[in-house]
Amino acid sequence: MGTGNNKLTGLGGTCFWQAIVAIVIVAVLTGLLLIFQGTPDLSKVLASLITVLLGMFATVVLAKMFCGPIDLRLLVSEQDGTASMSRFQFLIFTFVIGASYLLLASKASGMTLVEVPNGVLGLLGISGGSYVGSKVVQKAAETAQANADPATIHARAAEAQAKAQAAGNQG
Repeated sequence: MGTGNNKLTGLGGTCFWQAIVAIVIVAVLTGLLLIFQGTPDLSKVLASLITVLLGMFATVVLAKMFCGPIDLRLLVSEQDGTASMSRFQFLIFTFVIGASYLLLASKASGMTLVEVPNGVLGLLGISGGSYVGSKVVQKAAETAQANADPATIHARAAEAQAKAQAAGNQG
């Protein structure tokens, strides 16, 4: 992937031309898709237009991922670099379910939404819940570690002692 050093600036950048070539390829493939669909009606033209726009957006994002501005090093790891199983699971489940939905939607007839089974939604919810749960546990551990820090304990004791002295002086 990218190192963050390359930028998509100017017309002379390699990454810029790679993105342009990829966009042209997406546009040509979408045009071929329109040609082979038979008689074009408004719904097919709109669907192809949406496909082109989404393809262009995805191409730009992929180009930025490969050239550096979008850094994915911490996508499935924590800030300290250790692997995060909950992030990885959530990422894989999301992509598998998204790809399955797109496959089913492409095979569906007409402009209808594909029904997603409740079991699949439940699995996606469990995956997201495990990610959130791991974050709660991680924050609780960080808080407990900060509370157990001797400097923090000493500062809180000094603060409590100062409050007690102030209350004694007022009374």
